[in-house]
Amino acid sequence: MISHRIGAKGPRSKPGIWFACQMVCAALIGLPAPTAAGAEEAPGSVEEVLSHVDSVLARISELRGLAATEAVNRSVQDRETLGRRLREMIEDEFTDAEIDAEERFIKALGLITPDADWRDVVLSLLEDQIAGYYDHDVDTFFLLDDQPLDAQLAIMSHELVHALQDQHWDLDAYNGDATLLTDTGIARSAVIEGDAMAVMLAYAASGNAILSNPTLFAAATATMQSATVPEGPAPPFVWAQLTFPYVDGLALIGSLFQQGGWYAVNQLYDDPPQSTEQVLTPSRYMQRDPPTWLSYELASLGYERYVADVLGQHMLSAVLDQLLDELVATSAVRRATTGWDGDRFDGFSDPNEPTRDVIVQLSAWDTEDDARQFRRVISRLGAVYTALDAPVEASGRHGHRDLWVGEHDAVLVERWGDLVLLIIDRRPSSGAAAGDILAVAEEVWRTHQRSAYPPL
Repeated sequence: MISHRIGAKGPRSKPGIWFACQMVCAALIGLPAPTAAGAEEAPGSVEEVLSHVDSVLARISELRGLAATEAVNRSVQDRETLGRRLREMIEDEFTDAEIDAEERFIKALGLITPDADWRDVVLSLLEDQIAGYYDHDVDTFFLLDDQPLDAQLAIMSHELVHALQDQHWDLDAYNGDATLLTDTGIARSAVIEGDAMAVMLAYAASGNAILSNPTLFAAATATMQSATVPEGPAPPFVWAQLTFPYVDGLALIGSLFQQGGWYAVNQLYDDPPQSTEQVLTPSRYMQRDPPTWLSYELASLGYERYVADVLGQHMLSAVLDQLLDELVATSAVRRATTGWDGDRFDGFSDPNEPTRDVIVQLSAWDTEDDARQFRRVISRLGAVYTALDAPVEASGRHGHRDLWVGEHDAVLVERWGDLVLLIIDRRPSSGAAAGDILAVAEEVWRTHQRSAYPPL
């Protein structure tokens, strides 16, 4: 999704931006305010803050164990200029057709209102939340001119870590094709942002001891999690996508640091996580537990795929949590997605019915029990889309099947062993047809394949 690629350059992209958000920087203000090296007290203006870039860079290089290979440019920017830069970046990375397709998919799911503009949803959130950023297209650190002075040094320490990362690992090369998948893109962003958060935390606490002490580190991350409660009009799933690299990325970095110091963290750049599952459960990363790659086709039915993505454990949980609000507790949704082993979440159009959307999600689970638990939770989506409480339950050709057919929409959920199939057929201009959604299910089961995850 667009918001995860802000800060993750893909193969088609040009400029890249790495930023610190106000919400996560604010969480560190509860620590003693950091003082720039050589200064007796915190600077009194943005320009004075920038005069300490070199001393702060030297300090974080020492904390992180990475020497700067070149100087870092620095500048002040206002929020209007930031907005223009973000829009320019999105225009460079995505075609209008790609953004329109993603907007159609998100609206078909009901994650944003029909009259919302997806570009504006993402940009308004980022323009409001970005506190500073490192733009590696011009190798420059930018500090926003409206930030509270007691947060500016923490913001600087975060962004200068991105400069060190870029100098040592080339962030373009690190991301590669991973940005084409929501799950893998967010997982790699979690390494980059989590690393910067860890150094920012150590900088604010005057040393790496806060990272190596599990008790102190747990208290710091708990404070940070409480500071990332959604605020404002942005949909919850967008907040979940934005905050994950910072909060959960920091937890991953802390876990590896406590096992092997910065050496263990550095291995993440040579061998990055493949999924948010590996970020959420570091033992999965350490054991190199790869996700399952799933594929299927609906071409024989005449449908055209306009969006293809892997949401992964984190974003699948976030999307379901928003859709099932007040129907299923957040804790139950999270439990239901912990056995994730792979998924495909695609949008199809019908050339014969332009307003129709067929949303298909096929997922693989660690065990059949995990699949059963997930099926029970997503079965509540039937009521969300059709307003019908009771499905037509039947024993499908492959396993237990639930089917809801409303006036305009139909939902099908079916489990086959460790696989779960969800189909949402949305037809605002015509009546829903059970035969059509059943035909889609049979075609997915007929054509589906599992394979090794592609290199990204």
